[in-house]
Amino acid sequence: MSEQEFGDLLVSAPGADTLVYLKDVATVRRGYVDPPQTMMRFNGKPAIALGISTVSGGNVVVMGDAINEKLRQLESQTPMGMELHKISMQSEAVTTAIDGFMVTLGQAVAIVVVVLLLFMGLRSGLIIGAILFLTISGTFLFMGTAGVTLERISLGALIIALGMLVDNAIVVFDGMRVRIESGQDATEAASDVVGQTAMPLLGATVVAILAFAAIGTSKDSTGEFCRSLFQVILISLSLSWVTAVTATPLLAKVALKVPKKKEGEAPKDPYAGALFQVYKRFLMSAIRFRWVTVAVVLGIFLAALVGVGYVDQMFFPNSTRAQFFIEYYFPEGTHIRETEARLEKVEEYLRSREEVTDLATAIGGTDLRFILTYVPIAGSSANGVTFVGVTDYRLIEGMMKEVRERVEEIVPDAVIAVRKFLLGPGEGGKIQLRISGQDRAELRRMASTAKQILREGGAVAVRDEWKNAVKVVRPYLAEARARQLGITRPQLAEALQASYDGYTTGVYRERDELLPILARAPEYERQEASSLQDLQIWSPAAGRMIPMRQVLTDIRTESEDSVIWRRNRTTTVKIHADPEGELPSQLFARVKGPIEQALGVDLEAYL
Repeated sequence: MSEQEFGDLLVSAPGADTLVYLKDVATVRRGYVDPPQTMMRFNGKPAIALGISTVSGGNVVVMGDAINEKLRQLESQTPMGMELHKISMQSEAVTTAIDGFMVTLGQAVAIVVVVLLLFMGLRSGLIIGAILFLTISGTFLFMGTAGVTLERISLGALIIALGMLVDNAIVVFDGMRVRIESGQDATEAASDVVGQTAMPLLGATVVAILAFAAIGTSKDSTGEFCRSLFQVILISLSLSWVTAVTATPLLAKVALKVPKKKEGEAPKDPYAGALFQVYKRFLMSAIRFRWVTVAVVLGIFLAALVGVGYVDQMFFPNSTRAQFFIEYYFPEGTHIRETEARLEKVEEYLRSREEVTDLATAIGGTDLRFILTYVPIAGSSANGVTFVGVTDYRLIEGMMKEVRERVEEIVPDAVIAVRKFLLGPGEGGKIQLRISGQDRAELRRMASTAKQILREGGAVAVRDEWKNAVKVVRPYLAEARARQLGITRPQLAEALQASYDGYTTGVYRERDELLPILARAPEYERQEASSLQDLQIWSPAAGRMIPMRQVLTDIRTESEDSVIWRRNRTTTVKIHADPEGELPSQLFARVKGPIEQALGVDLEAYL
């Protein structure tokens, strides 16, 4: 049976003896959910977004190549008028990023080796460089065994660790070199140096590893994103200690030879050089005037503590992705079709810019999380986001302010947030304030005050998660009269749902799909709230349909909070804001005092 044949079904009114065709009393048609809950557009045309994720432990680059090959195979089967486009291909971004980081890693290794050659000599530099290559190679091997993937954070951890990876080997090698040049046997020198330094070097290595443990063991999104930093530091520094007490003495014994000297000649003093003598005098003076030395060190330390307060702070940098996104927050209760119409105008403006290559707009929220650092906006018919691809990521910084101001002119009633992708967790605004309490009206007042101070302080995209209260039509049931007519509150709710939202009366099976059968009043009966009182509801006592006005005392239009958030079971409103042309720490330092003074509370704030 098709949906067209539904009209030939025979139906009757309760208690009636006659049957009529369904098509005589109803219009049967097939269509999409109206209004839609979410919508997708690409370059100004309706679209369907498809997200594909690799399996746990899979290689995203291999998956990307397979997808590209599959898309090429499907080109000949694509229906007329349908086009396939890429909004975001993570494998391409990963390949570009990894290639860039590998070049950077190679440059860093080369710099370390060159410095070793300049300050330690050709033979010593080559040996320490060989130990460094051995440590890095072993790190890659153990990364694969431990399931640590090759990505920005893990490669960045290797670059961070490079300076520390050679420390252990330098201590062992230099100790052996001094002893061998003094005439000691290479095997004895290796045994003595390793015996004296193995445990102190292990302790220093453990301290260096634990310095990064707080990041890697964190339970929040920062820890999830940066966990490989700690894992790579742990693997690489541990291997540097192992190679320092094993491979380094072996290579030093092979490369270093006991210098030949004439009979009766005194052993050569390796510290007889001018540089060592100057350093020796400086060290002796520092020990002699030790209280002065301690005072100077403490003074420098305190000056550093004061100076760090003047250093701009930002934990995660912006991405070099040639794409940014614009979030739109219209007043709550805005119809999704109205949101779509408003965003079409924004798309027209964006597509007119030469820098823009493509646009993808998601309306209604809950769009796909296509990379770890992107968090979809909350689901609401009043929310939307546009992903804007550009020719070069370096153009984004200069575009953002102009785009935001122009979009605010196009949709003045929306809160606009123009944002870059971050190389780290990027949920919500860069500054977030939480205010908790029991009185919702007071929370809204305090949130309004805080938002005003943020705007005056130079913040943009200032918004709160509760948004505005929305209007609702609320019928009031005449309890006594309804009981006499046998009508209950659930029956009233079902009648209202059937008339406006639609009531699911069954399911239509079409091959492997189950399509709901929805019954509801014609559109002209759902246009005005005043028509609610004329709706018909079945009265078991009267044995017939009666107008709903007979069981209602009043129909009022009221306002209520459509979104309420709680944290730890306490009503909480969270405020989001972004800086413009400055770091979040600078904006936060400027507004924190006025907000706390105005509200009389200590705010829990997140940058």
